[in-house]
Amino acid sequence: MSEITKQPCPFCGCPTVDLLRSFTNATWSVRCDACHMFGPDSEDKNAAVERWNALPRRLRWTREKPTKNGWYWWRTGGDCNLRGIVSVCIETDIMVLAGSYKYLSQTTGEWAGPIPEPE
Repeated sequence: MSEITKQPCPFCGCPTVDLLRSFTNATWSVRCDACHMFGPDSEDKNAAVERWNALPRRLRWTREKPTKNGWYWWRTGGDCNLRGIVSVCIETDIMVLAGSYKYLSQTTGEWAGPIPEPE
């Protein structure tokens, strides 16, 4: 059985997390080394990691442009900080904001996303 890669902590972002077994009730859970957040318990190691990985994570701002289609937060930065949710289409190099479009390749700023679809 191959080990599933554990995602960083959804609360603090620390990449160092451990899979721990509870000796009191024989379950497994993932714990963050930095903030000590515990993920959901499971009787199976892989299920515990999958449940940890499924926890929602905060989006982080980056200057790296999107590499896949979707909805993103975008902001220009600076004194006149224009921001909003944009639609990105990689194939056409288009970013749509409030009904107007820009070429993604010619756009500067910061992005966070993609924003996951609601359930």
